[in-house]
Amino acid sequence: MSTELETMKVNFLDRRKVSIEYRGHTILTDQPKGVGGDGDGEAPTGFDLFLASLAGCAGFYIQLFCQKRKIPLDAVSMSVTPVFDDETDLLSSINIEVETNDQFPEKYKKTIYNLVDQCAVKKQLKNPPEVNIAVSGI
Repeated sequence: MSTELETMKVNFLDRRKVSIEYRGHTILTDQPKGVGGDGDGEAPTGFDLFLASLAGCAGFYIQLFCQKRKIPLDAVSMSVTPVFDDETDLLSSINIEVETNDQFPEKYKKTIYNLVDQCAVKKQLKNPPEVNIAVSGI
């Protein structure tokens, strides 16, 4: 059984900017100057948003966990680093690093690992969906 969510509407703007309308939000993307975009920092690339979705999802789980246990949010930090294969120029791995300080209870460190491991975006990357493309007239 499959469930479809609301369809995203894509709008093509000046130069290399694209806006996406989804669930009442407008998401703007741009490309670097080297490929014809404005590169003015007004909007991230679509690939940046892909990486940010993983960071946001994993970060949400850590934030929620800390808030429920009244652990100060400055007791933990997280970074996400993409690693690219030099030969293919494709993403080869994504490193998520969680750092804690002495305010973070030792007993919860393994739990933090498990929370990040349960991130919905990370799970989706482990089992990527099929991407179907349709062009009218062909």
